Amino acid sequence: MTELAHVSRRALGSPWLEVRVPPGLGEVADRIVRPEGVEVDLKVIEDPALGGTSACASWKNGRSEYDFEKLCGEILALLSTPKS
Repeated sequence: MTELAHVSRRALGSPWLEVRVPPGLGEVADRIVRPEGVEVDLKVIEDPALGGTSACASWKNGRSEYDFEKLCGEILALLSTPKS
């Protein structure tokens, strides 16, 4: 969920922000992403297609996708690749 706080800061200045999170995390995501003192059209969607550690966001001039399990898998794959 820390990544959602970073997304909120990157999206500052955008009139809208759409965040997709796994089912059951919408309320928590809304509290994390909603910027204080800034008017933004925020839409938090619980997306059953997302895994438990995934989140996607889009705003006027950007987008972000995050999947912690995928990231860890990629790191482990790099670490287990034999050096030549």
